[in-house]
Amino acid sequence: MNKILGFFLLSLIFAGCTQITLSQKKREIYSVEEILQLDLVYEAKKACYSPFHSILYVMDNQNQLHSYDGNEKIMTFGGLGFSNQKFTFLSDIAISTDGNILALDSYKKKISKIDKNGKIIAEILLNDIGQPTLFDVNSEDKVIIYDSSRNEFVLYNLVSSSKEYTFGRFTTTNPTSIVCQKDLIIINDTEETFFFSYFGDLIQTEPASIQSDRWNNFFRLSSNSISYNDKKDFLNINGWKWMSVKSGHLLAIDKKNALTLSKIIYNKEISPNSTQSSGGAKK
Repeated sequence: MNKILGFFLLSLIFAGCTQITLSQKKREIYSVEEILQLDLVYEAKKACYSPFHSILYVMDNQNQLHSYDGNEKIMTFGGLGFSNQKFTFLSDIAISTDGNILALDSYKKKISKIDKNGKIIAEILLNDIGQPTLFDVNSEDKVIIYDSSRNEFVLYNLVSSSKEYTFGRFTTTNPTSIVCQKDLIIINDTEETFFFSYFGDLIQTEPASIQSDRWNNFFRLSSNSISYNDKKDFLNINGWKWMSVKSGHLLAIDKKNALTLSKIIYNKEISPNSTQSSGGAKK
């Protein structure tokens, strides 16, 4: 199955643009609508949104995790320290399949599951990972972890606390994010984006910062704009420094730490061979 997927993607991906067409059904984007903007008073490194709880989480550069319900701040968790309520080096965050926040402490080699009020629900030790630095959660609630000590990626089972397989060793130079989307694992590097199959086969490399939603619509980040499917949108005079596409939402942070959360609105589900009408029903 992975070889077939790799063949289709290698043949069709990025033929001069950022649009992929696969054989399975997909959804076209109708619009991308801003639903929240926050002017943050701290240096924001990354953000995650939990549609399940409608909670926004932001990771800063002081080992702290902030949560928001709309414009209202709920709590600040963490800070530098060695207790369970603190982080020694908070290096990445992601949303679990049940809608809670997962926080990776790279120094402690530990992923903590935390609810929206700051209560630690579970802790997973990663003692068999040399230096866990980045991660994301796939649809099976397993995680892809970047082990910077070996410059490779690991599919890790959180239930059994064990590695399932490794891939991509020495492929990347300086990974900055991991995003799992259905059949794709997307690795953003400093100046490149690497696309791997679910099974860890390298499919394509692109010299740009690109992300995809689960329906294979592609978003490209440049210094002053974010475009999707080659449509120019989301201009920002301050300049964008980070974006993420996950669970039907686009998150972006500009260079003055203004955070924008937008909902991706899709047309009705269509097959690639069908003709979309301009008045397609939204879902």
